[in-house]
Amino acid sequence: QADEQYTKTLSRSAEGEGLIQRGAVHFSRREWRAAVTDLDKALQLEGDDPAVHLYLGQVRRVLGDRDSALKSFDQAVELDPGFTAAYLGRGFLQLERNQRERAIADFKTTLEQQPNWGSAYRGLCQAQAKMEAWEAAIEQCSQAIKLDSNDAVAYQLRGQANFQVDELQGALSDLNVAIGLAPNQAAPYYFRAIARQALNEIPGTLEDLNQTILLDPDYALAYYQRGLLQQRLQNRAAAEDDFRQAAKLCLDRGEVQCYRQAQAQLEKQQPSDSPSPQTYQFCLKYRLVFSPIFSLEVFV
Repeated sequence: QADEQYTKTLSRSAEGEGLIQRGAVHFSRREWRAAVTDLDKALQLEGDDPAVHLYLGQVRRVLGDRDSALKSFDQAVELDPGFTAAYLGRGFLQLERNQRERAIADFKTTLEQQPNWGSAYRGLCQAQAKMEAWEAAIEQCSQAIKLDSNDAVAYQLRGQANFQVDELQGALSDLNVAIGLAPNQAAPYYFRAIARQALNEIPGTLEDLNQTILLDPDYALAYYQRGLLQQRLQNRAAAEDDFRQAAKLCLDRGEVQCYRQAQAQLEKQQPSDSPSPQTYQFCLKYRLVFSPIFSLEVFV
């Protein structure tokens, strides 16, 4: 959608067009550095092409260079204030920068220009979820799903929001759909495990946590939650292993609160029938986990 606006109105050089297309291929293969190399070269040839700045913004966002990504999105918008895809990409970047009001403004601009872009409603849903405005999140995600019934992330987010308002069956239903649409993504399994535990479906909870870790061995909260479950099942050695791994992963990422909580559980060295309410709520509300690749708007 983004590129169509400009291949029809701008005359790209053959070399520039080739670099842009090759950069897109590298991006689709997650060859981030190679994508940046080609797109930086394309920028030298097609510096007035907003799509090039959009693509660079997307790649730099993936690489974690958020300041440079923001400059790229800003430049795309400056070159063409009607470039809808640039507002959308910048909106998701602003969410990652915790600039929620700016993100909401960009998503609203996206919808003013393109009312049927479901991903913008999903962005609004994610922004509302980060602010724990669960009912609003459900409403926005429902609109995203209405426009795109294959949006797995929207189902996941609505499932998380439904859980928070105690609509457990609704949460489970949404997360089942998310898993059906994206069976190789870890996050939906994790949140389905949380819903299943709330429904006291212990075997299913353990199965989903195992699958989460299989798909993403660095998913710290999955180890933490599985440690709580192993503790409840009186599997002390397994619980200690999971708390130890959760603490290591949290420490490696510099997530101090997460590390301290996992370490505290590890140091207790005492089995219990069930996790305390305080510990359980920490696990549920510590933070929403969004897989960065899964929720990324790729070359919108």
